[in-house]
Amino acid sequence: MKTISNIKIQEDLARVFKGRIRLNESLAEHTYIKIGGPVDLFLNPEDIADLRAAIEFLNKADIPWVIIGKGSNLLVSDQVLPIAAIELNNDFFQQISKRDNIVYAAAGVSLARFVNFNKSQGLAGSEFLAGIPGSIGGAVFMNAGARDLYSGSLEKICSIADITVKVQVMDKQGNLRIINKKDIKFSYRSCGLDEQIILAAWFELKPGVEQKIDLDIQVFLNNKIKTQELCLPNAGCIFKNPAATKVSAGALIDQASLKGLAIGDAAISFIHANFIVNKGNASFAQVKSLIVKIQETVKNKYSICLEPEVKIWDREGLE
Repeated sequence: MKTISNIKIQEDLARVFKGRIRLNESLAEHTYIKIGGPVDLFLNPEDIADLRAAIEFLNKADIPWVIIGKGSNLLVSDQVLPIAAIELNNDFFQQISKRDNIVYAAAGVSLARFVNFNKSQGLAGSEFLAGIPGSIGGAVFMNAGARDLYSGSLEKICSIADITVKVQVMDKQGNLRIINKKDIKFSYRSCGLDEQIILAAWFELKPGVEQKIDLDIQVFLNNKIKTQELCLPNAGCIFKNPAATKVSAGALIDQASLKGLAIGDAAISFIHANFIVNKGNASFAQVKSLIVKIQETVKNKYSICLEPEVKIWDREGLE
C-alpha cells in the first residue's frame, strides 16, 4: 500500500467535499474493542451527494477506501493504514421515520435508537435487536440477529432479514439503486452486498402494544446481560457458528477449556467464550494470536474449522 500525501490530498479533496476531513485519525476511537492504528484520511460526508463526491475523488486519486460503521464487529491493525475511512454518521445518515407499518432508517441510525423508535410508534418485530451494538448499515450488511427466545428452540434465529423490505445502496462508482428483499441474498451473517455501500433500509413491522413491546425488549436485553460480555471492550462474536455442527462456536471454545486464556491484555471472556476482550492495552497482534490459538485448538480437538465473524482490517487484507 502506498502512503497518501496527506496535506496535498486534503487541500484537493476540500475543493469538492463539504464534510469533515481528519488526518491520521486513530481507529481505536471508532471500534468497540478499542484497538486500531491511524488511517491517513477519515471522512464524514454530509449527505449522499457528498459521499459520491468523496468516492469519485478517491477513485480518481487511486486511494483505497473503506466504510466504517459503529465498529462493533471490527478488528483493526495497530499499523498506519494508508487508506481513507468513511463514516456515515452525520445528520443525514441519522434519519428515521415511519409510514403506516413501514419504518425507514438511514445507515447511521443505531440499533438501540431503531428499537426504541419502533416501540414509541407501537410497532413490534424489532425487539430481538435490543442490546446488539452497531448501526442499521452494519446490521443489514451482517444480517444481524439473535436467538428467538420465544420459540423454545435453541436453533431458531431472528435476523434483520426477517423485517427488511428493501435497501438503498451505492456502488463503488457512486451509482445509486434500491434493491428489493427478493433480490438480496441474505444468509447467516451476510447479505451478499459486499460490493455495495448500504445507505438506508425500509422495514416492515406489525402493530403492537408499547408496554408488551417494552417487556419483550427487556427479555432480550436481560438475556444479553446474562450471557454476553458487556463490561469490557470487545468486538462481539469472533467466530461464526459452524454449519457442520449444531454446537455453537462459543460452546466449542468453552469445551476446549479456553475460557480465560490470555495473551497480554487480550483474553477470552469468562462469560462468553466466543468473545475476546480488551483488558486494558490489548494489541491487534495479541487478539490475532488468540484467534489463531482458538482455531488451532478447536481444529485439533473437533476437526472443525472456525470461520471469523469479526471483520479484520490490516495491510495484507485491505490490499
